[in-house]
Amino acid sequence: MLGYIAALLYNPNNCSPEASPVTSCLEFLVGKQLCAMVGYEVRSSIEEPDRDEIVGWGHLTSGGTVANLESMWYYTRNCKFFPLSLKWASEDGNPLALIASSFNINLCTGTKKLLSECSTWELMNITPDEVVELIDRLCEEYGCSPEYIQDILNPYLVQTTGRGVLEKHFNIRCPIRYFVGQTLHYSWPKAAGISGIGEENVVAVPLSITGRIDTNLLDVHLSYCLQRKQAVYAVVVIMGSTEHGLVDPLSSIIQLRTKYRKLGLSFLVHADAAWGGYFATLLVPVPLSESDDCQVDAFDPESLMSPYVREEFLHLRYTDSITIDPHKSGYIPYPAGSLCYRNGKLKNMVTKSASYIVSSIDSRDSKMGIYGVEGSKPGAAAMAVWLSNETIGLHKGGYGMILGESMFTTVKMYSHYVTMGMKSSRLIVVPYIMLPSEQEGKTQRDIIEEKKHILDAIVGRSDDEIMTNPKTRELMRKLGPDLIVFTFSCNFICADGTTNEDVQEASILNENIYQRFSIHNPTDSAKDFRYFIGSSTMQQRKYGLSLTNFKQRLGLIGEEDLFVLDNVAMTPFPNNTERIALLVEEFRTVAEDEAEKCALRNTVTPTSHEFVVQGEDRLYLVYKACFNTASSRYQHVITGDIPITSKQEYLDNKRRIPFATFTARTLENIEITSFINKNSFSIEITSTSPTGYESQNFTIAILECEITNINTIYTCPLSRRYLEPEYPDTMLFYLYGTPAETFIEHILLRSPNVQLNGRVEIDLPGVDENKLRAEFERGFIMKTDILERARLPFTPSHRPTFFQPGLKAKISLFHRDCHKSRLSDHVKNYFAKGTMVLKDTIYVDFDLLNRTMH
Repeated sequence: MLGYIAALLYNPNNCSPEASPVTSCLEFLVGKQLCAMVGYEVRSSIEEPDRDEIVGWGHLTSGGTVANLESMWYYTRNCKFFPLSLKWASEDGNPLALIASSFNINLCTGTKKLLSECSTWELMNITPDEVVELIDRLCEEYGCSPEYIQDILNPYLVQTTGRGVLEKHFNIRCPIRYFVGQTLHYSWPKAAGISGIGEENVVAVPLSITGRIDTNLLDVHLSYCLQRKQAVYAVVVIMGSTEHGLVDPLSSIIQLRTKYRKLGLSFLVHADAAWGGYFATLLVPVPLSESDDCQVDAFDPESLMSPYVREEFLHLRYTDSITIDPHKSGYIPYPAGSLCYRNGKLKNMVTKSASYIVSSIDSRDSKMGIYGVEGSKPGAAAMAVWLSNETIGLHKGGYGMILGESMFTTVKMYSHYVTMGMKSSRLIVVPYIMLPSEQEGKTQRDIIEEKKHILDAIVGRSDDEIMTNPKTRELMRKLGPDLIVFTFSCNFICADGTTNEDVQEASILNENIYQRFSIHNPTDSAKDFRYFIGSSTMQQRKYGLSLTNFKQRLGLIGEEDLFVLDNVAMTPFPNNTERIALLVEEFRTVAEDEAEKCALRNTVTPTSHEFVVQGEDRLYLVYKACFNTASSRYQHVITGDIPITSKQEYLDNKRRIPFATFTARTLENIEITSFINKNSFSIEITSTSPTGYESQNFTIAILECEITNINTIYTCPLSRRYLEPEYPDTMLFYLYGTPAETFIEHILLRSPNVQLNGRVEIDLPGVDENKLRAEFERGFIMKTDILERARLPFTPSHRPTFFQPGLKAKISLFHRDCHKSRLSDHVKNYFAKGTMVLKDTIYVDFDLLNRTMH
C-alpha cells in the first residue's frame, strides 16, 4: 500500500520509459522476481542473455483475465501459426522463396527437415522454443536484418491476415483445440472469444473424483487429436482454482506433453496460478543474505504443503507460461496481475509499438509498454509489487511464512467443519475435499474413527500442542484443501430422524446460511460481521462424478446443481484456538437454526389450505401449491357442491366484481395427505384483486360454507422425485370442466415454475360435441405451442405477462390415463388438434409457488 500511494503521487504510466523512468524498470525487476519465484531461469545482471540461453521474463497486467488472454493470444494467434506464415512466404514467387530448399526446421519429434518438405501438420507442432528462434536463425544464416525479415513476413502473419486466411491457405479443416479443466476461470471462454479461437474450441476436460482435471481423460482427448491430426494450442493447468483452491496434477500433464511431442503432437502448457502463484514461496529457501532476519526453524511453512501439492508446485518451472496475480495471494492493491514466460523471447510474439512509445535511447529492459495486450497501465502497481516483494521476501521466510500461517488456519477451520456433524443432532457438514480415509476408500467406521482422531488431536488444541506433536503435524499435511480456499456444504436431519435426500432442499439450507454471513445491501455494515462466507453453485454437468460423490457423502440423491459455501482464510495473522472456536461456534449456531427451519418446513403438519375458485355451473377449486413446503407440496384440482344459498351469494359477488380472483381457505388445519382424501370440509370464500390489479388491492370475505361430494379432478405430489430435470420446450396444461365451461391448469414439471390457471374456449375442428362431452370425464392433457423452456424461470423483473385474456395458442389434446405415472405415457393417447383462446378469468402466481417459508 505504501509503495502504491508513493508512486501514485507521480501517476507514472508504464506504457513508455519517458512517462515512467523508474516504475518501468521496477516492472522489469518484478518480472524477474516472479520468474525466479516459480523456478524459471533468470539472470542476475541486466545484460541481454546469450542467444541459446533460455531466460524467463515477466510483466504486469491489470489482472489474471488480461494475463490469460495474453497467454492465449501469443500462442494462439501468433506463435502457433508463425511456422505456417514462414512457409507461405517461402513458396514459389514469394519474397523468401530462396530459403525453402535450404532452411531446416527442428521438429518436435527431435528430427530435422527442410522447410519446403515440412507438412502443415509438422509445422503446426513446432515447439515454442524453436519458433522464437526462427527469425534469429534466418538473420544469422542468410545475413538479413531482423527489420527486413519482419517486413517481408508481415503480409503473411496471422496478426495481419487473420486466422481464417491461413487455415484456408493450408487447408486446415479441424479446429485447433485448447484444453482446460472444468473448474476453469470465466476468463478462458472470454479470451477465446476475443482471440478468435471460439468458445466451442476451448474443451473443458471432465474432473476426477477429487475435483481436479482428469489426466486419463485428457490423455484420451490428446490421443484422439493425434489420430485426427487435429492440432492443440495448449493445455491449461489450474494451480489453485478460484472456487475450491484445488491444484491440478501438473506433473502428469508435463509427462503427457513429453509423450505426445515424441509422437508429433506439440502443445504449450500454461499454468493459471492467478490465485496460487505466491504459494510457490513456501518452497523457496531463505537467501543467505536474509537468513539472520528470517527464522523458520520453529515453523517451516513448507511442512503444511501436502506431498502432492509440493510436487505439483515444483513442476511450475517446466511450464511455458504462468499467470500470477499479486493482488490475490500477494496481498497487493488492485490492479496487479502478471504473466511470466519461461522463454523470454516469447514476449516478441505480443509486441506492438508506436513512435511515441519507443525511443532510441531506451534500454530493451525498460520498454515494458510495447509488450502484451495493454498500453497504458499504472506504474504505481509496479512500485507496490516490487516494494512488497523486496521487503517481505519471495521465500519461505517471507511470503511463505504469511501464506503458511493462512494454510495453518485453513486446516484448523477444516478440522472444525469436518467434525461439526458429530456434535449436532440436526446438522450435517461435509467439506468437498475428502478426508484421507475417504480418499483411500475405507469403511464408514474408519472415517468416523479418523474424525474422532481429528477432534482429539487438532480441534480444541493450542497451536503449540499441534506444532510440537510430529504425528499431528504430519496429519495436518494430509487434511484440507490444496491451498487456503475450501468448499463445504450442509444438509439437515428431518424431523423423523432420516437424512434429507433432496438436493434442492440442501441448496436452500446453504443459501439461507450464506445470507446470514454476507453483505447484500448498501445499508449492511461490515462491522456487524465477525465472519464472512462465500458461495457458489456446483453444476452437475460441470462437476460430474466429483459432484455426484460429494452429494452421496452429504446423503443427497438427484442430478440437480448444488449451492455450496466457501471458506477462505486470507488473514495473514495468527488465529489462536479460542478465536477459531468462537467463529466456528457462531457458524454452527446459525447453521443449526436454519437446519431446524428446513426440517420443520419439510415436515407435513396440519395447516389451512388455500384454493383458487373457478366456475359457475360447477365449482372448481385449484390448490395453491408451494414447492418448498411439505404441507403444500401438491398440485391438486377438485370439484364439489356448496349449499344453494352459498353458491348464489358467490355468483352474485362474481358478477358484481368480474375482475376479482376468488379464493377459498379451509377453516380447520388439516394434514394434506388426509385432506386430499376428504369427502367434505368447511371453507371461507374471499374475493381479492387479481394479478395485474395491484393498484386496486383488496380482500373481502364473503361467505363460509361446507363443500361436499368432493371429486378429485387431478392430484400430483410436487416432491423432487416427481419432477423432471429440464423444462419442456412448450407448455402443457391439464384441461378440465365441460365443453361449455373449460379450464386449464399449467402442469408443473420442474422447480422453480409458475402456476397458470384460467378459463378457455377451445375449437376442435371435426370433433363431435357429444363425443367431446363424454371424453371430458376422463380428462385431458393439453400440449400447446406456448414456449416454456425459453421463458422460465420467472422473476419480479421477468414476469409472465404473456398469460393474459385473449392469448391464442395451437393445441393438441391427449387422454389422461389415471394409471399412468409418467407424463410421457399420457401424451401417447392422442385425441384431437385445434386452438384455444384464454378468457377473462385467470390466476397467475410465481411467488407463493416458489417461496421458501420460514
